[in-house]
Amino acid sequence: KGVALPDGVSLVGRSELMAVQARLEKVRGVTAIIYDQDCATEKRRKRKRGAMPAPKARVVINERVCEGCGDCGKKSNCVAVEAVETPLGRKRRVQQAVCNGDMTCVEGFCPSFVTIEGGAPAPATPALGTAGNAAGVERFAVPDARVVD
Repeated sequence: KGVALPDGVSLVGRSELMAVQARLEKVRGVTAIIYDQDCATEKRRKRKRGAMPAPKARVVINERVCEGCGDCGKKSNCVAVEAVETPLGRKRRVQQAVCNGDMTCVEGFCPSFVTIEGGAPAPATPALGTAGNAAGVERFAVPDARVVD
């Protein structure tokens, strides 16, 4: 930010990472990519300590709308997007306890995303057949989707 870069050095967003890697693999000699961003774990630590603000919005996936294609996970490469078995088949879910809040999952082509602004995660609910929620996973209550004829 505000620093002049030498000739041949470029600054690009992370969405261009694959293209940059493809370009650099054709360059003879040594090349370097400097990826300057806090990892999700560090962001969570900073938020817990109050050193980083919480995201203003959160993303959930309405499992009744999700087709289970996984495009959200492919686009974002995010570990918070997980597969979950439901009565309607395999779907995707954003594990709120792991989410770093950058919202890259919504870059996937999917109508099932719900963005919640100003909300807080609902208390964790144990999975069916378990005595409790050992993982401490927070979940948002997802509104029912109703089919309109």
